[in-house]
Amino acid sequence: MKSKEKFYYSLTTYINYGVTSIVTTFYVPYLNQVVGLSLSQVGTVVSIGALFAILSQQFLVSKFSMRKNKKRFIIIHLCALIGMIVFLMSVNKTIIYFYAVLYGIIVQTIGNVYEVYVEEIAVRKNVEYSEIRKWDP
Repeated sequence: MKSKEKFYYSLTTYINYGVTSIVTTFYVPYLNQVVGLSLSQVGTVVSIGALFAILSQQFLVSKFSMRKNKKRFIIIHLCALIGMIVFLMSVNKTIIYFYAVLYGIIVQTIGNVYEVYVEEIAVRKNVEYSEIRKWDP
């Protein structure tokens, strides 16, 4: 694999996990302090998101594996992730459970879908998987 391609895949992996970690880190404090949910309600919302992440993970990964144009699928999924971040700014107590379902399906599954993508690229380009995943040159 050319160093330019390796840099591209390493950078996109870093951005993907960076955005996901930022979103998941501030999700609970945001729900508690800004939306105004109690901690038990926050626990319920996070549990609903985790349940739908578990249920949708197999579906998304199988759909992703069957696609020929995997870059398009990844771009759509990342756009949905950005949309979820924007949608989070307008969440209130009445639609929080709907958001929790979408959060589980879109945000919590992006890492798994992306892992399948990077692993497939590593196999196709005959590169060690760990070379793409490490972020230093």
